[in-house]
Amino acid sequence: SAKQYQQAQAALEGLGIGHLAQQDFLTLSGGQQQLVFFARTLARPAHLLILDEADSAVDFQNHHKMMAQLRHHVQKHQSIALFCTHQPDIALQYADHLLIMQKGKILHQLEISQCSDRMIESALQDIYSHIRLAKQWGQYLVGWRDTDESEDEHFLLE
Repeated sequence: SAKQYQQAQAALEGLGIGHLAQQDFLTLSGGQQQLVFFARTLARPAHLLILDEADSAVDFQNHHKMMAQLRHHVQKHQSIALFCTHQPDIALQYADHLLIMQKGKILHQLEISQCSDRMIESALQDIYSHIRLAKQWGQYLVGWRDTDESEDEHFLLE
């Protein structure tokens, strides 16, 4: 329908990829394809979105566009998004709630606005023992003392 076409085009434009609408999907790069799939998800009104590493093949700039559009979508439609990521900095920047999981088990459930920086850092250290948090300009910066990482870690944004 015309309404669905407009919603799809608006989702593509919101991600800055409106120019890809007329291209053959198979000619797009992996990151572009992932952005198109993401736009398709946002074009459909839903009360619950479940996204498993939807950001894995996109570059830094598009990654942040995706997360900003997801946040806008959630606020506009009063919906819930569950977003699984391996990137704690993204989780802390865009999430309201954080579930920290390891090997399929929830280790911590945090409402970010209600937690101290030290509490968040301590929870993250349960899977990344060498993680360090800092805040600059109201955003969390994530760093490591060395490269020791757990193999099965997830940060789930809600």
